[in-house]
Order: sequence, then structure tokens, then C-alpha cells
Amino acid sequence: MDTFLSDLIPSVRAVVEGEMEDLFEAAADGLLEESADDYLPLKPIHSDPDMWELRLKALKAYRFYHGEPSRYPSLLVKLHRHIKDGKTDQQAEIEAAIARYRARSN
Repeated sequence: MDTFLSDLIPSVRAVVEGEMEDLFEAAADGLLEESADDYLPLKPIHSDPDMWELRLKALKAYRFYHGEPSRYPSLLVKLHRHIKDGKTDQQAEIEAAIARYRARSN
């Protein structure tokens, strides 16, 4: 993802990075809502541990996986991110996020 973003012209990169920041802030504040086109920016993907997928469409389909520790429910623990492109095994990406969460929890 970093390579893709660094290859964008600066003005476009700033817009995409701004949309990412807006997504993270809205998630942290509990303000994510379904959009007019039924696109859900937040989707539960795993339980035990509880993990969520933040979704963003801005030139590409970005996926950000995070956990919300039960002891600190207002925290978003960023675990993994990738660009959904149809070539990547998304379940493998989710499994990588789960493994990282479990490693940090121990």
C-alpha cells in the first residue's frame, strides 16, 4: 500500500490520505454509518478476538483491520492493511491481522 500511495501525484495522495484519516477518526469516535449506496465502511470480520474491517474506496479498495480490546473499548488497535485487488487472498490478510493481534495480546 505504501508503494501505491508514494507513486501518486502529491495532490491525489493528499486527498486519499485525508480520506483515510477521516475514516480512522470517524471509527474512533463511533460515527461510522452506512452510506447512501449501502456501502458499509465498518464490518465485523472475526470474534475471539473481536476484529473489524474498515473499508475505504478512494481510487482503490483499501482494507484496514483493527481490534478493539475489551479492557479499552475506545481504542482502535491497528493491525494490518492492504489493497483489495482480487489477486490477493483476503482471508490470508485477515489471518495475518488475527495473528498480529494475538501476538500483541500475550
